[in-house]
Amino acid sequence: MSSEGNSNQHTFGRCGKCGKSVTKSYRFCFQCNAERNPSSGETTTTKSNAFGIDTAGSQPVSTAHFRSSGGERLSATKLAEHFSSSTGHKVSAQKMNKIIEEIGWTRGYSGGGYEPTKQGLRKDVIRLESQRGTPYCAYPAGIIHDLALISRFADIAPASARFSNVSPIQTQSSQGNTGDCVCYCGKCSLLGKSQKYKTRDGHFVRSRGEVMIDNYLYTSRVAHAYELDLILTDSERMSPDFTVLTPNGNVYIEFWGLEGQSDYDKNTEKKKRLYEKHDLSLINVRPDDLDNLDSILSQKLARYGVRTAF
Repeated sequence: MSSEGNSNQHTFGRCGKCGKSVTKSYRFCFQCNAERNPSSGETTTTKSNAFGIDTAGSQPVSTAHFRSSGGERLSATKLAEHFSSSTGHKVSAQKMNKIIEEIGWTRGYSGGGYEPTKQGLRKDVIRLESQRGTPYCAYPAGIIHDLALISRFADIAPASARFSNVSPIQTQSSQGNTGDCVCYCGKCSLLGKSQKYKTRDGHFVRSRGEVMIDNYLYTSRVAHAYELDLILTDSERMSPDFTVLTPNGNVYIEFWGLEGQSDYDKNTEKKKRLYEKHDLSLINVRPDDLDNLDSILSQKLARYGVRTAF
């Protein structure tokens, strides 16, 4: 943005549309900004409702790559207020942003702020920009009832917390009896329920192959979680072996340790179809990969913006 002169170059700039003088921290003059953002309505800051977000001064980014249902929008701040009230567990907007990023709906933007991932777009999350050009995400009002989000709060909230406006759900730690389940949930799999192998970062996993993967992620300082419950829809959920937080959103690693066993292979295909159906990023690791695991994972994770020392 160009400055007006030496005497006020630290204070003023020019509107990116009409060229009028504006305070340097703003990209557009007041009139042009209102024309670019019809949802703000009047010249004063407006809110859509008690759960709405400030819309004056926010410019939606191009939406040609996804469809939005429109309607009410919630900011991370409003979501934090809602779940703080519902659970009795104080949550900040910063913590809310991190929780949503861990679920896989958003990712941190390189210049600061957040933007939707592919999974976020499927949830009708949209990207907006503040007057300073920092991107942030706005969420449909109905997202407060999404099981993936509710489940995450059920995991972190105090045991005495009650959800005043949602139905009880089964969380990862209390999914009920899965003894008869032979599917792709990760809890009852053909590997069994025991997690007897301890990794360097303290995780307990089910096989030596998973130990090697977890230790690689830990020593490479790659943020990850083991068997984090992934709720896809009200009727579809699974537990990936590893959930990895990358600059391009969540990536999932599966170790197919019992390839060649017919029942195991059938359930492997079911799980892979879920990954494909929901357009999730998957890294497959097979027993033959273990001899060169560091090199293989480094190359595959590099595709998602993860840099390792290998």
